[in-house]
Amino acid sequence: MLIAYLVGAALVTCLVAAFVSKTSLWAAGTVVLAVVWPFVNRPIEGRVVWHLPHEHGVTVSDLLALVCLVLGLSLLRRARRADRS
Repeated sequence: MLIAYLVGAALVTCLVAAFVSKTSLWAAGTVVLAVVWPFVNRPIEGRVVWHLPHEHGVTVSDLLALVCLVLGLSLLRRARRADRS
């Protein structure tokens, strides 16, 4: 369970740092951690929002990873544009 909290804290840290610093390093870290998050969050997933077959489902935590992935990709795009100019 500790690894889930550490990855979650790192994800939030990278996301905030990417907003503040506008560098591609923090944005890339956000993208990587958003992809890793669904694999380590099992102990703290939260409610199942959408049930899938064979006892699987989409949880609140999975939706958080999707939001962070989209934000991270948009911040990465913004940082790469700033690097070019």
